Amino acid sequence: MTKKKAVIFDIGGVIITPPQSGIMKYGKSLGLPSNFLEGVMVMGGDDNAFRRMERGELTRTEFCSEYKKEVEKAAKEMNINLLSTFDPDILYENMGASCTVVLPMINAILALRKHGYTICILTNNSIDDTTALNNNSNRSFYSLLHLLKHISHHVIESCRVGIRKPSPDIYQLACDTMGIQPSEAVFLDDIGSNLKSAKKMGIQTIKVVDTTKALQDLKDATGINVFEEQFPPAVSPDKIVHSYVTTKAGHRIHYVDMGEGPVVLCVHGFPECWFAWRYQILPLVLAGYRVIVPDMLGYGDSSSPPEIEKYTQQQLCESIISLLDALTERGKLFYPDRTRAIGGINTPMYPVKTDLNPLVALKKSTGVYSYQLYFQKPGVAEAELGRNIERSLKFFLSSNEDKIRMGVNSGKIGEFVTSNVMEKDSTNTPNSIEKKIIKPIQFDVFEKIYVAVKPNKKDGMGWDRIGYDGMGWDRIGYDGMGWDRIGYDGMGWDGMG
Repeated sequence: MTKKKAVIFDIGGVIITPPQSGIMKYGKSLGLPSNFLEGVMVMGGDDNAFRRMERGELTRTEFCSEYKKEVEKAAKEMNINLLSTFDPDILYENMGASCTVVLPMINAILALRKHGYTICILTNNSIDDTTALNNNSNRSFYSLLHLLKHISHHVIESCRVGIRKPSPDIYQLACDTMGIQPSEAVFLDDIGSNLKSAKKMGIQTIKVVDTTKALQDLKDATGINVFEEQFPPAVSPDKIVHSYVTTKAGHRIHYVDMGEGPVVLCVHGFPECWFAWRYQILPLVLAGYRVIVPDMLGYGDSSSPPEIEKYTQQQLCESIISLLDALTERGKLFYPDRTRAIGGINTPMYPVKTDLNPLVALKKSTGVYSYQLYFQKPGVAEAELGRNIERSLKFFLSSNEDKIRMGVNSGKIGEFVTSNVMEKDSTNTPNSIEKKIIKPIQFDVFEKIYVAVKPNKKDGMGWDRIGYDGMGWDRIGYDGMGWDRIGYDGMGWDGMG
């Protein structure tokens, strides 16, 4: 048997539950015979309204008009009482609303992709020209397509290519798109006629009636354990939808939007952007949520007003309110009626203490670098980080592995110590330095490099003068090496990795 290189998945009846149940449910509500409405969709051969719609020759609006005429004609010929309330638009909505995602199939796609298989989604669908994008069937289907584009290599829609299953031409198109021979592909579908023509071309076919049985057949065909639980990949910036809103204050907020269901707002912190949440978006979407991730004011593609007062918690929450009904932690305090729940990632929610200013509390932790304090004095951070913005951002956003390659480590992979960054020699180590292991977290190096001295020491050094011998930020290192000399071998930031 030819070794398989690719797997082709149908959507309806495979990746989502069959839409036929929605058709039957709607027909039953009108007192129509079982399968009557579905039967009209196949009457008249390739020139009927349904098949023309799937080839992109009719839009949804045009289909509904033509299909209603076909249903009325068939009802008259078969002496069936068709209520005047029959509405193809409602039928269309029922088709989509009845479907749910089959998560084991999504998991199988992830498992196959992980092991090098090319994944193609092949679906008969339609061009929706309605404005009712908030309707369940409409938004849910396009949200699903959006998801599938992230976890597959190719998505082929019949309405976009002008060919529908079971035409052999669409299977040949799929194989050509993937750069394989038909014998190197496996195809999953729930409709026998679709599988029959694919099988004649040499494609190995699997009919999906029972999901578990179909997945076992897929495992046998590919040799991959498609039941092993997988974790969704990070979203790709060029595949996710990017949108903008303008707030009442005139600021433009950029955000990405994916999924369908209750809204989950993911809010980044310093010094990140929406991309920091790239690994969490797909799992949340698969869990049934609509995920919206903005660039906060002053970051990424959102507006960056120069006035400091534009970045108060109240102002930031107001910009989020202009975007959607889910808010940041402080937003929960300002707008409790618009937030169902708050989840803190990385930093827990601290109880509000009206008798203690947070800055005062931070200043009491002498000897510990706090970026909140560092940014309090206008101009200091701007001057130092602005000397070379590219280097500064690379430093903030480097992974632990990058930092290890840069030489900032204790010899133990994944662990760092304060002493190997700040000590110039053993005799010069101040008593305020606590020699300790720092577990790897995103800002571990960023934090520990400046665990040294309290701002405004007796010699007047501030945060811009940190170091045992008065070295500034551009002089950190065992031998006074600057930022462009960090690392045992003197690698500069432009030599990272």
